[in-house]
Amino acid sequence: MKKGSDVSIALENKEGLHGVDIKDLGVHLDNSKKTATFKADKAGTYDIVCAIPCGSGHVNMKSKLIVE
Repeated sequence: MKKGSDVSIALENKEGLHGVDIKDLGVHLDNSKKTATFKADKAGTYDIVCAIPCGSGHVNMKSKLIVE
């Protein structure tokens, strides 16, 4: 995404109990807070990880957000 963009994300658990953390951007989603809007105002690559220990595959539940 482009630097300066407004970003809205939503958590939808179709199976199991999961969450979303983007620590460097201060984003945390779980069952009590399922949406977030923030400004991607700094270029970089940000780790997205599951915020709730959810089983044997938990450590592999990760992605990246790239801000250019």
